[in-house]
Amino acid sequence: MQYAVGEKVLLEEVSVVFQPRHLTALMGPSGAGKTTLMNVISGRAGGKILKGGVLVNGAPTTPKKLRLLMSYMPQEDVLYPSLTVKQTLYYSSFLRCPEKWSREAKTERVDVILSKLNLKHVENGIKPGISGGQKKRVSIGMDLLANCSVMCLDEPTTGLDAAAALSIADVVMSLAKVTGRTMVCTIHQPTWELISRFDQLTILVQGRLAFCEQPAQLAPFFAGGGHPCPGNENPIDFAM
Repeated sequence: MQYAVGEKVLLEEVSVVFQPRHLTALMGPSGAGKTTLMNVISGRAGGKILKGGVLVNGAPTTPKKLRLLMSYMPQEDVLYPSLTVKQTLYYSSFLRCPEKWSREAKTERVDVILSKLNLKHVENGIKPGISGGQKKRVSIGMDLLANCSVMCLDEPTTGLDAAAALSIADVVMSLAKVTGRTMVCTIHQPTWELISRFDQLTILVQGRLAFCEQPAQLAPFFAGGGHPCPGNENPIDFAM
């Protein structure tokens, strides 16, 4: 795919597959095109696809259909400071669940998500009183209410300590495996333990695809090109 905004080409010859039940990490240096690619596949981009396009199950689609198929979680949380965790999800259910659903059905859906994301013990907490990792889980829960087949998450682990980041990765991975969703996350400066949680690592450089394999193949990839990663260095840091 080739994509441009005005006269500037931002993505060039990018071809990548995001599979159901898979968790993909999207990485690259600043300006590499990560956010641009995320916006294109989620139907949020305002530029123009010059060549190729986004296919769903092998068939061409439109930005409007992509927005119905995919949810997008921004890096900044959008929680309401005066609402509890449960109230936030319940309010979101009226915006994201099918209109024909009854109040009881929406409440049941919220309770299921609270349990699935291990938030029951803080369901009555408000934004200032819950941790960064819990806020991320609430944001993920808001997206789950939409019941989309594909979830795009912009840096869901940024700003979290190592343990909280691993916990979020485990939650998202579990959702991919259990619900069959396709999960795509932009990730910034992960530890090797964190990136190893992902099924696929996709690296962009200057708008081009540089690597798209399982994370374990990253070090062999560089070694095969004559640039072996030192044994004591995080292959991700070496690649960046």
